[in-house]
Amino acid sequence: MADLQIRNSSGGEIASENDNEHGGLLRMPSQVESYLIALAQRTFGYHYLKPDAKTLRQTLKPGQRITARFNRRGTEFLGVAKGTVTINGVHVAEGEVIRIDTGEIIEITSEYESEIVSHIIPYRNALAHLPYAQSVRPEVLKMGQNKKVSIIVIAKDIENHICHALISCLNQTYPNIEVVVVDDGSKDGTASRIESMAKFDSRIHLHNVDLGANGARRVGLEHATGDYFLIIDGDDWLNDDAVEYVLMTALNLKSDLVQFGYDLYNDLNRHFWGWTYPSPEPEVEVLMPKPTKDEDAKELADLNHTIWMNFFSANVRNAALKAMCNLTLYEDLPFSLSLMQHAKNPAFCNLTLYHYRRERGGQTTQTWHDVSAGHKQACLKASVDHTLAQFDKNQDFYQLVLLYKIDQIISHELGISHGIEAQSWRNLMTELFAKFPAKLYSRLIGGGIKQHFRKAHPGEQA
Repeated sequence: MADLQIRNSSGGEIASENDNEHGGLLRMPSQVESYLIALAQRTFGYHYLKPDAKTLRQTLKPGQRITARFNRRGTEFLGVAKGTVTINGVHVAEGEVIRIDTGEIIEITSEYESEIVSHIIPYRNALAHLPYAQSVRPEVLKMGQNKKVSIIVIAKDIENHICHALISCLNQTYPNIEVVVVDDGSKDGTASRIESMAKFDSRIHLHNVDLGANGARRVGLEHATGDYFLIIDGDDWLNDDAVEYVLMTALNLKSDLVQFGYDLYNDLNRHFWGWTYPSPEPEVEVLMPKPTKDEDAKELADLNHTIWMNFFSANVRNAALKAMCNLTLYEDLPFSLSLMQHAKNPAFCNLTLYHYRRERGGQTTQTWHDVSAGHKQACLKASVDHTLAQFDKNQDFYQLVLLYKIDQIISHELGISHGIEAQSWRNLMTELFAKFPAKLYSRLIGGGIKQHFRKAHPGEQA
């Protein structure tokens, strides 16, 4: 029996004698199935659920070809127990194992009489949470059958993650969707993977640009044809029932905007944490507070205002396009606050439906601590200016929300900075607070923010 080598579907070896993650070069045991199960357990740790996995065994005749198929099922470990086969153009001999991930294309040709064994771990269990919802509500199909949902996916140099994001879109329980993918000038194999997936599912529409993340989002929204929209990052993923639940909330509450919960996923240690819900209320579907009570402005400011937690209708599409700005930081503020202001009956869906990937392997982007204070401050200043320009109704209330948000952001930076840098943040707070009318002083809640606000309006009757 040949030594075992674990390879990826492109032929690259992903195990060696010193590779502890996959156990190194081992000999294929007589019970191939047992080995593949053990390999899956080592790879996915406690995320591996044996009852949900599936093992298939197939004997191939010489020259037999298995037509190319699109792997929707999950991560697949495919071992050759006998003979020799070619998988995706890669020569795989007896005793070797190929790993094929969700979204990849599989094509197998047998060179001799061969036997292959495949152990499949459903992606939903191996790579994502099971949905918190315990049952699917069939009424959404009746209520929303004519409503088309556009999921806009932004991608750049994420060839190891884009398939997972797209399969989470394609596997949505709500059927009437399109997936508008915008590749923002990737230098790796991201675009080719998207193109391969698009050949197998006509709901995927690819656009190639080189405009930066926000330019890519704009292109995606301009080309989307849905009644509702969701913009996600291509290295994150959705629960299978995400669209169903946010659409149901929008229809039930007649909402133009639904914000939903999320969690964080560490790609290096495969741990989930930071479960965040948009509302403290126990109900799943909750209307946002009306823009009347000052204490509600403070509550809304406590939300994590990210672009991808907004599910919105075509009624506020123009507001969304207008709110997009060419910033690398804090671009979420004008987008989210503008939608909250212009949407009819904005609402919350209190379920964790989005999984935000952090610390992903091979990540080349800077961490937050690596970004200079000067760049952060320039982006925050531009973001505040652009956000204020979006307010055309209930201005005082949403200005209060923005004031609390500025206070939160700068207070965080003061906690991690010292000396001259800390003073520059204090100066920026004074500069930004001076942009707001002095009359808001009496409506602010909390001694600290009121003190900072008075400093920005010296000599005025606040």
